[in-house]
Amino acid sequence: MSETTVTVSEQTPKKKKKPARVSRRVAVFGTFILIFAIIGVIATVIGATRLTANLIDNKAQKDRFKQVVFPLVLLDPPSFDSIEKLDSRTILSAAMWDFIIFEDKTKYQKDDLNYLTVPAVDIEAHIVKLFGQNAAIEHQEISDAELQILYDPENNSYSIPATAAMATYVPKIEKISRKGDTYTVTVGYLPSGPIWGSDITGLKYEPEPDKSLNYILKKTGKDSYIITAVQEIKDDSASSDITVSEVITYEEESAPASDISSNSESGVSSDEVPVSSGTDSE
Repeated sequence: MSETTVTVSEQTPKKKKKPARVSRRVAVFGTFILIFAIIGVIATVIGATRLTANLIDNKAQKDRFKQVVFPLVLLDPPSFDSIEKLDSRTILSAAMWDFIIFEDKTKYQKDDLNYLTVPAVDIEAHIVKLFGQNAAIEHQEISDAELQILYDPENNSYSIPATAAMATYVPKIEKISRKGDTYTVTVGYLPSGPIWGSDITGLKYEPEPDKSLNYILKKTGKDSYIITAVQEIKDDSASSDITVSEVITYEEESAPASDISSNSESGVSSDEVPVSSGTDSE
């Protein structure tokens, strides 16, 4: 019986496996990194969305304030501390301009001279819209270089030009401060006419306002404000009794001051602000 020789071959030693505990630590660490990355992306998206929304809201608010102050800026009356100290003729004239600029005039009858017959009660509504219920209402004829309006006491109505030439100033909203429902709006008075100019190199620029005044507005509804006062800007205005937490301030971006957005009720845009003579026919 022959002997069987058994040869034991050399075997390559097997690699040692890493402990399971190390693999679990790497997996947990990777999971945390992924979670933090997702949180960062979500936070960035939310922050960018909020910033965009705030910018849109701020511009919309400034455009709304331009509409509110526009008729009074155009008239350029002296400053006053309360609406009771603003004369009735200025109140009526501001309401007339608010009607001419922003009212939907298609519902009024127009004569051959491009004049509208408007019930006095409709003008009263514009007075309340601008200055509130406490504003003085005294119906009268208005005749000056920019506007000629006839009043018919028998029919209690006005004859108002459908369009009229604008003069003096247009508003630029420079800063807005708020305390509760009261807003202090710094309004720059830009000369009417072309807002943007250019130098000899062709570089466009916006002229500086001739002056600035603080308009005190009170919020009366979701998107409604009335003018309660117009004040000179004091040098020590920075030392206000309004705390920082109560104040929201917006600086005016570089945009034409004549860019008055459309009135939410009438749908009249800035491009439709009247610039022609009141006696022009259609």
